[in-house]
This record gives sequence, structure tokens and C-alpha cells, in this order.
Amino acid sequence: MSTRHKGIIAYGTEEDRLKLAVLAQLTGKSGSEVVIQMIREKYRAVLGDADPERVTMHR
Repeated sequence: MSTRHKGIIAYGTEEDRLKLAVLAQLTGKSGSEVVIQMIREKYRAVLGDADPERVTMHR
């Protein structure tokens, strides 16, 4: 496997980076595209079409 995956994500373990590299390779996308797709899918599953600028976060 190439070393291209090393710059894909700043956080996570080496194993996380390798897993992302495999997902990217299998889908024919860049690591960034895989991450963005996952964010969009998770957001849609949790919040539907809610405008993120209108979602209030309470901590």
C-alpha cells in the first residue's frame, strides 16, 4: 500500500489511517471524499435536512 494515506487525517491511530486508505481505495475516492460522505450520511441520519447553521448546540 502506498504512503499517500499518511496525510489523510490528522487524528486517529495508524490503524485508523490504514482503514481509511482501504476504504478510499475500494470506493475509488480520496480519503477526504470518504470522510465527507460519512459525515453527510451520519448528519442526514441524525438531523435530516436541518440547516446546520440553525441547529443549536447545548453543552
